[in-house]
Amino acid sequence: MSCAVSSLAGSGHAGFENRRGTASQLNNPTNLTITTYGDVLIADWGNHCIRKISPFGDVTTFAGTGVTGHVDGPRASAEFATPCGIAADSAGNVYVADNHCIRHISPDGEVRTIAGQPGTPGFADGQGAAAMFNTPLDLAIDGEGNLIVADCMNHRIRRVTPQGDKTVFAGNNAGAGYSDGAPSDALFQNLTGIAIDAEGNILVCGGDHRIRVIAAGVTPPRILPLPQIPPSSRVAQMAALLSDPSRADVTFVVEGEKIKAHSVLLAARSEYFERMLCGGFAEAGSSAAGSAAQIPIQNTTPAAFRALLRYLYTDELAFSEDDVVHVMHKAHEIDERRVYAHCLRYCQEHLAPPNAIGWLVLADKYHMAELRDVASSYVAHNMRRIRMVARDSMHLLAANPTLMLEGPRQTMEDRHTNADDGWEAGVGRQAHRIVGSNTWPQCAFYGVFDGHGGARTATAVSRSLWSDLQGRLVRYCEAASGDGNSGGGLPATDPDGPEPAAEAPPVGAPTIEAPDVATLTEMCLASFAATEADVIAQGRRGRWTDGCTAVTCLLFGRHLIVANLGDSRIVLCTGGKAVRLSEDHKPSNPKELARIQKAGGFVRSVMGISRLNGDLSLSRAFGDGEYKRPASRSSPPARSSPALRASPPSLRSQSSKLASRALRGVAGRGGAGAALAAALAGAELVAGDGKENGEGGGDEISVSSAGSESTVSSHSGAPAPRSAPPAPAPPEPEGPLSAIPDIFERKLDPADQFLLLACDGVWDVFSDEVAVKHVLSGLSGSGNDPRKAADYLVEQVLRSGRCTDNVTALVVLLKVERA
Repeated sequence: MSCAVSSLAGSGHAGFENRRGTASQLNNPTNLTITTYGDVLIADWGNHCIRKISPFGDVTTFAGTGVTGHVDGPRASAEFATPCGIAADSAGNVYVADNHCIRHISPDGEVRTIAGQPGTPGFADGQGAAAMFNTPLDLAIDGEGNLIVADCMNHRIRRVTPQGDKTVFAGNNAGAGYSDGAPSDALFQNLTGIAIDAEGNILVCGGDHRIRVIAAGVTPPRILPLPQIPPSSRVAQMAALLSDPSRADVTFVVEGEKIKAHSVLLAARSEYFERMLCGGFAEAGSSAAGSAAQIPIQNTTPAAFRALLRYLYTDELAFSEDDVVHVMHKAHEIDERRVYAHCLRYCQEHLAPPNAIGWLVLADKYHMAELRDVASSYVAHNMRRIRMVARDSMHLLAANPTLMLEGPRQTMEDRHTNADDGWEAGVGRQAHRIVGSNTWPQCAFYGVFDGHGGARTATAVSRSLWSDLQGRLVRYCEAASGDGNSGGGLPATDPDGPEPAAEAPPVGAPTIEAPDVATLTEMCLASFAATEADVIAQGRRGRWTDGCTAVTCLLFGRHLIVANLGDSRIVLCTGGKAVRLSEDHKPSNPKELARIQKAGGFVRSVMGISRLNGDLSLSRAFGDGEYKRPASRSSPPARSSPALRASPPSLRSQSSKLASRALRGVAGRGGAGAALAAALAGAELVAGDGKENGEGGGDEISVSSAGSESTVSSHSGAPAPRSAPPAPAPPEPEGPLSAIPDIFERKLDPADQFLLLACDGVWDVFSDEVAVKHVLSGLSGSGNDPRKAADYLVEQVLRSGRCTDNVTALVVLLKVERA
């Protein structure tokens, strides 16, 4: 037999709070009883009332006001004074030992005193108020409705009949003592507890450190059997509904297999399907057209998709070992976190040599960092067993050689964002293009976020920063162009299918040839500030102590806007030479040192490294709340501040016009330091076909990035309502660690070849020039394949033998044509 102890109610601190479970507060509860309906009634001694815990765990006040006193009447207004004992019968009557009296709470909620004199201790038998008690502490009810009372300071056991007679059941007037024998001869001392067993015996305890049994032969308590409740048929009925195509109104196609379902049920159970089937997407039209219309579902198997639908119908999750990772991946796409957590736990509990490498490969393919970490660690520590009992799975590692690279870290804390078409919104991993965006400027956004002390801040920033900035850009374009059509639907596109034909802008359609760079800069600052505020708030709720750097670039029309926090870096390759576009925020930087000291912080050298407050080796970051003032909410400076236009003249060049396609790829490492490293946990290799980026600006951007995890954007899928550009925010509050980024702006030139964004895991090993040369070598040796070039750079960092950190790099290839 196994058992576990848990807390049903109360926080562990004395108080008076009606809430659920351990969020509630009690004050010295002294006794309890359970009613026929499963409610727990508590004598809350210190709060002078009776509390109730429902079968669902909700704590409420059953009787009393919380004020000490002695008032009969309706239970909500009745008053008690340190109630001690409590009992309930099968008819719903409740009896309370309180204030030298016995109180009765009827089933209809009336409180009355049936024996004793309030606040007056004594001893007397008789009817009603003629009877007297001295600190009755506990009571029990026999099968005839008689109350058996432990009269503590009278050292007697008393009986109160339903007719109101009060008599001594055991004990005598000799006072406190110990003596067994006949009830009238027995002596007791300071009786504190009483109960009746199924044989009619009375059990008592008291100040003599004994449990005493009285063979009283009373009628045992009557316990009414609970009514039998038939099992629910809902699960079976909902499962049958899923398998019944006659009433289905939507058809999904997964790997050629048609799966019918019911749109109203899916929309009610899943925000993803609500947006897909009832929102402004093309699939909504398919649903309205009936089950004859077919909606393709990508990146999963029919069995996995059926398992996910069954969960939405029945709330039951069932899958095979072969399908669990596919279910987990699809759950991640549609943000079904409970399913994702179930699948992850299953994988953690069932990892074994036959499945470990297969799950690792799928986790890497689907960019699921948590499962990849678990699987890579298992493979690293069980390689010998895998070779012995699952040798046939080794070919999967041979087919994925990047999974074999070593790295120094056991967990991957870096994250990244790559949005090569800024006018696409993500629902799961399906891309939906914003209607009307072909008349807007070319837009793309990239970012690398280097986590330290954990990955929670980096994960939150990678999901929130671009989501916030995209909304601001949409509102800006609507306001700048006067185009009110962008609020329409977002036609679905298939990332793995043929490229959609470019939508021809209508005659006279508005365009934005010259974006207001100062306003775009303010939007970047405002998004950084909003993301920082969100991260700090989440950190306080979840007690996070980690943080992350950030280096981002926004390509908008012909403009490149760079923002950076911390020591991640962005470098431009132009004409074969490296040009740094950001400044590392290190405590040793004289400007940063002055700012830190002015904010009340200090810098200390630890083993030759300058550290903020003797700890952090950087001076700006998201998160790290302990280094920011408790009320800190980092905000951008006013628009008139010179910091807004901090880009040096050398970063500006001739205006240019870009071409039209995008190709992206991802590769990255983070490792475990074992024979098979946790670089497996950080490895990511994603190849994608080109996607049309629209006509505005005509930019061609080929993208390759390296990092730990591909994130799912949290956009709603539709642009935000039109509004004016954001107003300037107040100045930065003081704080040793800043979350206000440096901003640089540059117009692209035909000589510009690519951008390299990377965390300090790259820059601690290679100089700007060497890193750029490795990317050029990777491009040259791969036929200008950006994905392989990014992978080549990361491999060179890891193979240098000097890498002590996670490694994340993101490469943006620019093909620029002169205007």
